[in-house]
Amino acid sequence: MLIFSFILLLVGCYAAILSTTNKKRLIQLNATEKTELSPFISIVIPARNEETTIEQCVRSMMEQSYTNLEILVLDDNSTDGTADKVLALQKEDTRVRYIRGRELNDGWRGKLFAMQQLFEESKGEFLLFTDCDTVHGIHSVQFGLNVLVKHKASLLSGYPLQRSTGIFTWTLISVMILNTVLYLPIKLQEKLQFPGFSMAIGQYLFIRKSALIAIGGFSTMKNVICDDVMLARTFARNGHKQMFADLKNNVSCTMYTSFKDSFKGTERSITGVIKQSVPMFFAIFVAAMLLIGCAFSLPFSAVLLVISKDNPAVLLPGTLALVGSFLLFGSWIRMALFHGYPFKVAIMGPLSFLFVVSMYIHGYYLRVSGKGFVWKDRKIT
Repeated sequence: MLIFSFILLLVGCYAAILSTTNKKRLIQLNATEKTELSPFISIVIPARNEETTIEQCVRSMMEQSYTNLEILVLDDNSTDGTADKVLALQKEDTRVRYIRGRELNDGWRGKLFAMQQLFEESKGEFLLFTDCDTVHGIHSVQFGLNVLVKHKASLLSGYPLQRSTGIFTWTLISVMILNTVLYLPIKLQEKLQFPGFSMAIGQYLFIRKSALIAIGGFSTMKNVICDDVMLARTFARNGHKQMFADLKNNVSCTMYTSFKDSFKGTERSITGVIKQSVPMFFAIFVAAMLLIGCAFSLPFSAVLLVISKDNPAVLLPGTLALVGSFLLFGSWIRMALFHGYPFKVAIMGPLSFLFVVSMYIHGYYLRVSGKGFVWKDRKIT
């Protein structure tokens, strides 16, 4: 009991320190000065059955303050009205170009094959890969260019403002806060470039094209599940600096509209980013048990403090557990609010921890059983 309470206190202290330093660094990056350079930039958007979202995404790119760009949309064999939407926009703005995607090659994941084709078609010195469910503020491109040039980096990603309507769907999406509260030391990673700490999200991948050429495009990762994180790791592993920023002022995203899709999509990412091995399984098992313990730490500490009236021996464990819980979930709430989540989602941290564990266990089962994941009507094993 005392050991668990002490571990919980250490986790809370670590979360408080890491979240504080991460928030400070993200605020610093937001204040990056505007560069005087104006290279040609390719906005590249893979699209598969996105007729409900593609227009607002492309229009947000047409309205950018940075104008020296092209907007390439690859129609990945859609069966809806995606093509019609893009072709109409192409008539409005000559910078927009519709590309009909080729049939999926053997050995490739669908999105990665689309990204490879966009890479080959692009003419820009820099590329901004983004998803159809994003909407970009007018300075989105300029911000990314500023950070890459200022810090001499080759890849910039980060967390956009995540939008949703359902409280549980939103809470499930918020599990990504684990990275900035308990995992990723942003400023230290900028110096270390340790592949294991490399982080990215496919909603915003601002890339220096020369670096992408140097790693062979996407051909070296053509069958991975979590392409964005693997891209960041590949960059770091090959000496190309990758960075992570706060993007809520420049990009918003409605990633999922239902709890079911949110669960399926997030478990795919969680399972795909973790190496499958016996040692890793046991490491994840220990981490899962810790997350479950943290999720119930507040009622646990409360019970101990109540019992301590008759049993003073549990006063110390109860106090340590209570302090650790407040530090942990106080840090969670603070970072959730910083990333743009509403207060009603920010206070759902304990439930987010349980969601992470359940998604990993279910995703692991789908992967080892061979059932795999189904995404965009394609099976991923």
